[in-house]
Amino acid sequence: MEPTEFIKQQQEIEADVLYKELENIVSKLRSKFDTVQIFCTKSDIKTGDTGTFINGSGNYYARYGQISQWLNGEDLGD
Repeated sequence: MEPTEFIKQQQEIEADVLYKELENIVSKLRSKFDTVQIFCTKSDIKTGDTGTFINGSGNYYARYGQISQWLNGEDLGD
């Protein structure tokens, strides 16, 4: 196996672990909330790449509406 292939394989394993952790967090939050949507990023110092991790649960349209409000800068009661 080439070194670059090994590094890529390790990055994929790490990404899988992080995504599973994100799924667990969403699941825990869903026990208390109707909808959950989480966006995360993680930078790789070695490559300079940034990975995106997104997970959500609950009514799609409710999550979409909340995200739209956030993008439009509307007050969400923070």
